[in-house]
Amino acid sequence: LPLSEEDKKLGITVKIKVLPPDSDRTAMGIVADTFRKLPDTYTGTDTISTSGWGKHGKEAVTGGLDYPIHNGGMALMLGVDIYKLTAMHYVERITPDVINKQFEPTEEINRKYPPDEWFMEAGHPPVKAWYKIQDMAYEKGLIKETIIGECKIMFFDIWSVVSLYENELRRDPYGLWGIIQMREIQYKKLDADCFNTHSLDSFVRHQIVTECWRKVHNKWVLVPNPFVESWTIEQCREVAGDIVQHMNQDQTGFGAFDGERIIGFATVSHDIFGETANYVELACFQVSEDYRHQGIGKKLFTMICEEATRLGADKLYISGHSSKESQAAYQALGCRHADEINKILAEKEPFDVQLEYIL
Repeated sequence: LPLSEEDKKLGITVKIKVLPPDSDRTAMGIVADTFRKLPDTYTGTDTISTSGWGKHGKEAVTGGLDYPIHNGGMALMLGVDIYKLTAMHYVERITPDVINKQFEPTEEINRKYPPDEWFMEAGHPPVKAWYKIQDMAYEKGLIKETIIGECKIMFFDIWSVVSLYENELRRDPYGLWGIIQMREIQYKKLDADCFNTHSLDSFVRHQIVTECWRKVHNKWVLVPNPFVESWTIEQCREVAGDIVQHMNQDQTGFGAFDGERIIGFATVSHDIFGETANYVELACFQVSEDYRHQGIGKKLFTMICEEATRLGADKLYISGHSSKESQAAYQALGCRHADEINKILAEKEPFDVQLEYIL
């Protein structure tokens, strides 16, 4: 189903409604819906089911696509690409958990869209791995292609393509998905032993922005605002110096470390403010570009929230970057628009979006 702006802010990428088994129309289209209703077609009864016809049609009920995958079955893709090839999922049992977690909906998404009524995906892995497999299949001449009218047609042996995916998942799953296979990440409270003014020298703060949220006529809307934000080494050292200055005095900081390298950091102010609640500010919150989408930010955010609670706060206050991607990340963490605006912080960064998180 189409994603609303609220869905996008929550980080949702796929939204599928679970339909009753006797539904006449589904998202699979008129060809599939007509085929599964034919009197000599076998169709499974699960939420995600397969239909089959002919000598081995019953295999669709007992084994889904297993039989055609391993017995010379052919795929005919009409107007779609490999991301509609359901057979690809049949080899994903060997996918590492860290990759699977890229698509898991947050608790907030599950509350809004109960899993027994909706199938949801969230998150943005660095690379669309299936397109890598599709490119490999084309290079090997495995896919025959033609066009009927304006409809692109792909025709190929299912296993010849799916087996490429399985082989890559076994050989280098992290490289396939563009995820750095890291050593075990260490999370530490920042102090003079692990953090100094040069600690961010290898930190990659880089973001390509195309759209930002702006309040227009008292309504939040996305507006075009293309720019690239990228820290120089001088800016990295300036940020590091500011953290060192405040560290363990009026701010507490936490860092994520891959070996000796800091790959993510977050700091929270000790100053409590607010008239309607006890707020403390999330002063800094960054994850190096080459380590994003791997749960590091979520872990740091959790540590910050625990520290904010220890400080006596009811809510965490965030003056957040207004880019579409940044706001989606905050929404995915459970943040919302602040009930009370800190005028000093809002005037300091007038294009930021003022958010809060209930502790």
